[in-house]
Amino acid sequence: AFTMCIGHNLIQQVETAIELYVLRKENKLLEKQRNEAQQKLIYLQTNSEDIISDGVSNAEEEKQQILQQSLQKTRYIAKKSHALRNILHGILSFANIGIMKRGSAAPEKMKGFFQYIADSGHKLEHILEELVYLSKLECNHIDKDITEHNIYKAVKQSVDHQSSLLDEKDISVDIEMLIDNQRFEFDKEMIVTLFDNLISNAATHSDKGKKVQISFEDCLLDEDLPAKKIIIKDQGYGFSQPLDKAFEKYYIPENKDKMSPDAGLGLAICDEIVLKHN
Repeated sequence: AFTMCIGHNLIQQVETAIELYVLRKENKLLEKQRNEAQQKLIYLQTNSEDIISDGVSNAEEEKQQILQQSLQKTRYIAKKSHALRNILHGILSFANIGIMKRGSAAPEKMKGFFQYIADSGHKLEHILEELVYLSKLECNHIDKDITEHNIYKAVKQSVDHQSSLLDEKDISVDIEMLIDNQRFEFDKEMIVTLFDNLISNAATHSDKGKKVQISFEDCLLDEDLPAKKIIIKDQGYGFSQPLDKAFEKYYIPENKDKMSPDAGLGLAICDEIVLKHN
């Protein structure tokens, strides 16, 4: 009985010691949290004016950015509307001429009328497709289908898509042969659209008879993962504005009077596609 009493008392003492240890740990934690809260309060009291000033400054910067984006979008829509009206006016004019001269005009003349109407229709289609595609990307209404594809064939497919524009401007495209691994995981439709826009942009902003070169380089991502860098190099006019402006939606350089069909959207779409793959 004496042994049992000692054992029982020892267990109680151990349990009490454990409780005291836990209480001390909790008290130390509470004390640490109280000190941190007190230091934070002192910091806020001492620097409240600076904090409020920084907050107002940041809010003002965000306000100016939103205002600038809104102005860019308004200016873009105004210029794009003007371009659309010009295209529609041309279609209607040539359609009316064709109707009036359907019995007297030579077949080659009539063919020219229809060719102009067809070309203008393709321009309209291109503008609307880009607007719809960008809206879907921004709203996440396009489902990604990330599977393994041949990147070399995707680039080649985009070059074939732009054959009419390339032939019209007599621009040759040299694609470096990719000997090693050609298969990577990506959304084929998105990546082909990305290359469509890049190659179209390179051709649109180059003089006739120039060249576009497409090459591949091995590289490493941030986590030392092997990757393939694809370089599209043209002999175009260059970009006189800050490079970060090139990917802004609806951005049109001040000195750009004549709008190409994809002005303000093509590179923005490319940027969205790349972000979707990251």
